[in-house]
Amino acid sequence: MSKKIPLIVLCSHRKHGNSKSACEKILQGMQKVNGDATVVSVCDYSIEHCIACNKCAVEPFVCVLNKNDDMPKFLQLIENASAIVFLSPIYFYALPARIKAIMDRSQPLWHKARNSTEYKKTEHENIEQKKAVFTFLYGGQEHGKKLFEGAKLSLHCFYNTLNLSLKDTILAYGIDNFDDLLKCEDLTEQLISLGERLWQAGECE
Repeated sequence: MSKKIPLIVLCSHRKHGNSKSACEKILQGMQKVNGDATVVSVCDYSIEHCIACNKCAVEPFVCVLNKNDDMPKFLQLIENASAIVFLSPIYFYALPARIKAIMDRSQPLWHKARNSTEYKKTEHENIEQKKAVFTFLYGGQEHGKKLFEGAKLSLHCFYNTLNLSLKDTILAYGIDNFDDLLKCEDLTEQLISLGERLWQAGECE
């Protein structure tokens, strides 16, 4: 069996913008500690929207849409990763539509966990066994106390559903145009450091 490595998930609908720049800085940090990662963009996955049929609420807790799209492939990426980081812009105080669709389609896992005694034990007693996850969120606004609050709450629920343990979140204001991130030296240094920590977290998996 091949060794697990970290997963970097680009959630932006703009494939060559600030999420890609952030990813490159994270990879730069990983290279400093001889690490590597799998990089994916949500744009490359066809994910249908949840239709709220509630058929996933009963055994075997499987979404009826799985046979039509790439959701099983995406969940397999999560399963195979040693640690994960999600990179996302903020659209209208929320996450972009594609990653939100993925989050909604994780509902079968929530139902499965809710009905699993073993999962509940893990949830409350063995938090150290959870896989590490990091978040980088950025928005075009220069300020705003609540700019990231909606996304953070949604991701909190999503991470719990996937049995992930949030280790750190980096927030950045004023990142909108293609090259805005690369102009922020302090931010790029934070992302390089995040790359090192992501690899180290994966090594502990």
